[in-house]
Amino acid sequence: MLFYFEEEGKMLVYKRLSRFTVWMMVMVMGIGMMATTFSMGAPDAAAERQSVTFQPTRYAVMNKAIEKIPTTVEAWVKLKPAVNTRQIIIGNYKDGTQNSWSLELTSDNRLRYWEEYVDAQGVKRNMPNLYVTGVDVATNEWMLLSVVRDVTNKAILFYKNGVKVFERTGYTTIAPEQTPSTLPMLVGTDYRKSMWLNGQIAEIRTWDDLRTPAEIAQYAAADITGSESGLSHAWRLSDAAGIYPTTTFMDMARTNPVNLTAEGFLTYPYPPSGASFANSSVQYAAKNRLSSTPRTFEARVKLPKDLQGNRGGVIAGNFMDMGYYNYDMAFVNFEVTANGEPRLYWKKSGVVQDMVFTGVDLRQDRWMHVALAFDDAANEIRCYLDGELMSVRMNADFQPEIPAQALKIGGDYRANNTQYFKGGIADVRVWSTVRSKDEIAAHLQTEPVNPAGLLGSWKFDAPVNGIYADKSSHSNDITAFADWIEPNIAKGDHSLVFLPDTQFLASTYPNAFYNLTNWIKANKQEYNIQAVMSLGDIVDTHTSTTQWQVAQNAMNTLDGVVPYMMMPGNHDMRMSLTRETINYNKYFPYDKFSQLSYFGGAYKMGYMDNVYYYVTAGSKKYMIFSIAFAPTADILRWMNEKIAANPDKNVIITTHSYLYWNGEQSNANTPATSSKYISDAKNADEIWNDVASRHKNVVLVVSGHIGYPDIAKRVDTGVHGNRVHQMLADAQGMDLNGGLGMLMMLTFHKDSNKVDVNWYSTEKNKLFRERNQFSLDLNVVQP
Repeated sequence: MLFYFEEEGKMLVYKRLSRFTVWMMVMVMGIGMMATTFSMGAPDAAAERQSVTFQPTRYAVMNKAIEKIPTTVEAWVKLKPAVNTRQIIIGNYKDGTQNSWSLELTSDNRLRYWEEYVDAQGVKRNMPNLYVTGVDVATNEWMLLSVVRDVTNKAILFYKNGVKVFERTGYTTIAPEQTPSTLPMLVGTDYRKSMWLNGQIAEIRTWDDLRTPAEIAQYAAADITGSESGLSHAWRLSDAAGIYPTTTFMDMARTNPVNLTAEGFLTYPYPPSGASFANSSVQYAAKNRLSSTPRTFEARVKLPKDLQGNRGGVIAGNFMDMGYYNYDMAFVNFEVTANGEPRLYWKKSGVVQDMVFTGVDLRQDRWMHVALAFDDAANEIRCYLDGELMSVRMNADFQPEIPAQALKIGGDYRANNTQYFKGGIADVRVWSTVRSKDEIAAHLQTEPVNPAGLLGSWKFDAPVNGIYADKSSHSNDITAFADWIEPNIAKGDHSLVFLPDTQFLASTYPNAFYNLTNWIKANKQEYNIQAVMSLGDIVDTHTSTTQWQVAQNAMNTLDGVVPYMMMPGNHDMRMSLTRETINYNKYFPYDKFSQLSYFGGAYKMGYMDNVYYYVTAGSKKYMIFSIAFAPTADILRWMNEKIAANPDKNVIITTHSYLYWNGEQSNANTPATSSKYISDAKNADEIWNDVASRHKNVVLVVSGHIGYPDIAKRVDTGVHGNRVHQMLADAQGMDLNGGLGMLMMLTFHKDSNKVDVNWYSTEKNKLFRERNQFSLDLNVVQP
């Protein structure tokens, strides 16, 4: 009899409990204790697990046979839905002459257990058609599958996550206890190697005893240690360090261990290592643009699993958002989304194709090979993981082109590298061809050696002298990249400065405009600056007197300091056949400039639209043309006349519109070319053919108009065999969201044709990108 005490007034009174009340209390306490027990450290069946992904040709084999057909076998698995082919989870069937058993999925995705043995009389017996019906196991979710062989009762019991879901009795052909399992077991297939598992396995266990429902439930909710009574073997499978032909999974059993060795998994000619890009300051870029349109991107990457809410980042790409660039520039990013999904993003002329491969997750904390093949003929993009086709996106009707800038690795050109890759990259390959499954798989095993279509191949193990060498035939090496670098500006005999489209300085950042010309004034002696040339678009709005006043005030700083030459762009005039430049000529008047010692002459007396100047620097004599936007045929005739009269001068032609962002001379079909604004305008190809190529003393043509962060350049040979360098320098896009005060400086050297080029921000006191600091071999005319 049990009692309890109850406070009544100030006295403790004991009362008797009924048997029913006692029973209820015990039950409640017991249930509470059980709940507490199973909640402490219990693994979540739905949680992700360290595991190995099996697919065709991938399997693992035991180094020896286990002792007998196990009484209980269990496996933590994650099985893909609707595979619709027969799949072996674990099995050792070969040719029907051995004792064998298997746990598998049928072609209609049902769970099946099968065994076959030779009895004491030499008769072969098997257990046919043991299918689990009404239980869905191919759900792409983690689950513990348990199969119990009750030999005494001739029954097979199936459990899912510790709960019995199916039972079949009456199997008189069930193998007796202690029936040997003749051959070593295979995981992911059997000895026929024609039926492959498409799924993941985290753990396999075999038991010598008949596991009870309570015992199965216990270890569905708790991890084993390897010392459990009745446990004969157990293997935990993980690909966290990568899976290779030598990878071995050790048996957790204390006695007679049997180990598993991986077969058919990837092998690389180098170890699984690469460069970490998990920091926005780690930036690398190729030296040059790709030579052809890319159609297949490959990379071996490693991303951590805990990237919740953060993009995996850009593996390779050239997307940029610096200013506005609405021309026909092509951008491409090969990247990973916040859900770990591979993504191929193309953009050109405002048209976007964004292909994300949902359901594919690269956040596995292990090295994985991912390939995206863009088949524009079939209008589809195919995604491969470790050489296997995982997903296909249809309706990919975008027409790809050569990306506008050199590819960056581990990021793109957006300011501050915000979408940097959040993990490691071991290698990247880019192809102009649409790689097939077999081609991708073939080059998983070996480094490709100059095969057709390989645009670039880089391995990020250890750079040599800071260079990741391109293993393709293009020698497009990758080096460290930074937008802004220390201002190691070249020095020489003298320098010429070019001011690239100052329109947003005049309209929005006047102090940056003033600082720009003040820097030139302060450094005139340091760099022996002999001339400063505007490339047009002095202001953004030609009717704004405020902007013109800013420009005039800024340029007046150079009066009496250094010769400077102004030139109207399309923003500085009214777009019509009359080409009205009223404010330009008001704020930079002919009366002022025509009186200067270096002034040469004008196409039209009284107007500063098309003029030329003479500058002597050291032993070199220059004739510098400032040609307004959209010159006519008669202006070109006038230029020819003046150049022919000055054969001893090195002619530099500055004009607002000439070179396009891709280094091509603009023509009638080029976006934003002169003739698209004014019908009788001559484009760059005509300026070249009719003027620049015809004179052996034309050494340089420089233009603006096309906003582009890098200096574009080309060199052509004139009719006299002379080389003529042509350059584009335009900072308007860079200045749009913050005036940078950019200038391009050309530094000349005494008794040399070498000219050093620097692209410099007076606001940041930095040079912009290493690729914009280079040298030219100018075809200088000597006196």
